[in-house]
Amino acid sequence: MKDDEIQQASAELEAIRGQMEGLKQQEELLRNLNNEYMRARDTLLDLGNRKKGDEILVPIGGNYFIFAKVDEPGKAIGSLGMNLAAEESTESAVERLDKRIAELSDAGTKIAQSMQELDAKGANLTNMLQAAYAQGPK
Repeated sequence: MKDDEIQQASAELEAIRGQMEGLKQQEELLRNLNNEYMRARDTLLDLGNRKKGDEILVPIGGNYFIFAKVDEPGKAIGSLGMNLAAEESTESAVERLDKRIAELSDAGTKIAQSMQELDAKGANLTNMLQAAYAQGPK
């Protein structure tokens, strides 16, 4: 390999490392969001099995819960975005969460595939650079 090819391969390897770091951060965000959706789903499923007046623990985030009495066990209020929320059945809310969880899973699969491709490229470049350095300067 010529010096300019070595520099180009080194720069590409550095770019791949940066992309991998970004993908790892996205993967972590997806995992956290998925955990949040799963907790909400579990809470809604539990709520659907309750009756009016039952006392339940409601997660409020940060691993904290509050005690609450069930008033309408078959209803929930969900965000529609842009500071809008609407009342819906717990079954409907669970269905929406299931769709979101599936979308997150698909996104996670795509990220994992991208990471595998980048990892293979990085390994190939590393091997090329190691071989070039082993041969010495040209």
